[in-house]
Amino acid sequence: PFHDEKTPSFNVNPANGYYMCFGCGESGNVISFITKHDHMSFPEAVEHLALAAAMRPDIGYYATALRGARAALTASNR
Repeated sequence: PFHDEKTPSFNVNPANGYYMCFGCGESGNVISFITKHDHMSFPEAVEHLALAAAMRPDIGYYATALRGARAALTASNR
């Protein structure tokens, strides 16, 4: 899916959760596939996959948790 090729060289291993293209060496997990194939950022890919799985991602929760963790880390290093 990343380049034109006449021979099949793309392999998906669902048991281990990764893909590999033997033609170009591209590999990764489902999130890296979505980010590269659909030209999405990491948060966009996570939201896309959550919605595809009928889940409602709470992006605000993670942003708040990240800010809190960052503030705690900054305070501990003063």
